[in-house]
Amino acid sequence: MKGIDMKTKWISLLLISITFIGCQQASSPKGDAKADTSVPVITTQPVVRDVTTYMETIGTLEAAQLYEVRPQVHGTIDSIHTYEGAWVKKGDPLFTIDTRPYSIVVKQAEAQIAIDRANAIAAKQKVERLRPLAEKDLIPQLEWESAEASATASEAMIALDSARLDAAELDFENCTVFAIGDGRIGKISIYPGAMVLKGQPEPLVVISQMDPLVAEFSISEKEFPAYSADFSTIVIQTLCGKGSSLNCSSGFETTGEIFFLDNAFEATSGKLLVRAAVSNPEIALRPGQTIRVKIAKESLVKQLVVPQRAIKYDASGAYAWVIDSDNKAQQKHVNLGPEIDDDVVIASGLEPHESVVTVGHSRLSPGAEVEVKQ
Repeated sequence: MKGIDMKTKWISLLLISITFIGCQQASSPKGDAKADTSVPVITTQPVVRDVTTYMETIGTLEAAQLYEVRPQVHGTIDSIHTYEGAWVKKGDPLFTIDTRPYSIVVKQAEAQIAIDRANAIAAKQKVERLRPLAEKDLIPQLEWESAEASATASEAMIALDSARLDAAELDFENCTVFAIGDGRIGKISIYPGAMVLKGQPEPLVVISQMDPLVAEFSISEKEFPAYSADFSTIVIQTLCGKGSSLNCSSGFETTGEIFFLDNAFEATSGKLLVRAAVSNPEIALRPGQTIRVKIAKESLVKQLVVPQRAIKYDASGAYAWVIDSDNKAQQKHVNLGPEIDDDVVIASGLEPHESVVTVGHSRLSPGAEVEVKQ
């Protein structure tokens, strides 16, 4: 009897479990299964707009003008009036070289001028005394000619020593080294007490003109026919940093004006040197910086444009997923035009009113029901 009771108990528990599961299934909404099959996607609509196509290359920025400041006299640095990174104007004092030796030379030259003038006065007075006697032939002709020659030599000596005084004063002035142009001070590698030499190959400092800068780049023989003189404005983008590529577009962007194309292609590389002026009032760019250069080729009017991320590829070529009025996905092959930054022109295959999937492609199949997310 005990065994029969246990069997009855287990049968009762089994029936209760089955009933409970059945109730749970019956209470589930019928729409959930359908909801689980919808594919979440993000869509956009094509945009009709005018676009400009570009050639792209890599270039570098250079200072429009570099001023190499060198000493014009020998001596030791007495004081430094600037600092690295300072902005200076033409004529601002930068360094002072010990002036004492040059001050002595100036004083010597001034003293020599005084002696020359005194000698000139004496020679002139002698000529004036001898003139009446020479006119009456009361003195030898040789004495008269010697007096005249001494007076002329005295005047010439004044001119010679005046030039020496000018040179001494110039050297004294050159003891103060001034900025020879507007710009920003670079690295300073000297210090008070350092010996410098006139005309030394190593500049005391280099001043860089930061606005404007010059963008320097090259275009190939193949690209050159596509270049139009009507498009003198270029677009300049800084690269995004270490490891960035030509597709990097999140850097600083500005424009420049082409002012120089070289006369000939470089024989070994087949490249033509191009230079453009780049306005840099905010000093957002620096000489030596690597940049991406975009040169306009042609303007296209009223083009159908979609984000590049909306385009996928299969064996038949490029295609896009389009959402129809029933919220179902349809695959449409398209013909592509040029790429413009993160967008691409659709030459054919799409209509402006169609919704194109930009996120969520991987789970789509033709006829799949979708849920459009914002």
